[in-house]
Amino acid sequence: MSSVRMTIAAALLMAASGITVAKLPPPTPEEAAKAAQAKERAKQAAAAHEAATRRAQDRVAERYIAAMKAKGVTVKATPLDEQPTAAVTTAPGKTPAESDTGEAPERKSADKGGKSSGDATHADAGKDSDKRPATGHAGL
Repeated sequence: MSSVRMTIAAALLMAASGITVAKLPPPTPEEAAKAAQAKERAKQAAAAHEAATRRAQDRVAERYIAAMKAKGVTVKATPLDEQPTAAVTTAPGKTPAESDTGEAPERKSADKGGKSSGDATHADAGKDSDKRPATGHAGL
């Protein structure tokens, strides 16, 4: 009796997997238009939500600045409209022509003569940068 049940269960599973693999027909023009309208409404709702969030953040920032001003602390608001600039990455030991070397001013004046072992531009600065200890994950 259990082999009959197993056979029926296997047949049902095969039928169900065939149904899930079936391909849907392409959407009709009306369905495509409805989908485009729904996408546009979702885009407008997201924009409205973003504007409401920005207004709420502005209100919180204004309250904080007012509270700090009452305490005698000067707080400058950081504008959110500015896009952060991407960091410039270069090869080890190379810097863009218009950039600074990245050293502190007091260090620059102290190390004018020679290179010390702590200087990032010495000959062995990037020698072992590519060597990493094994993590124990074999073949993953």
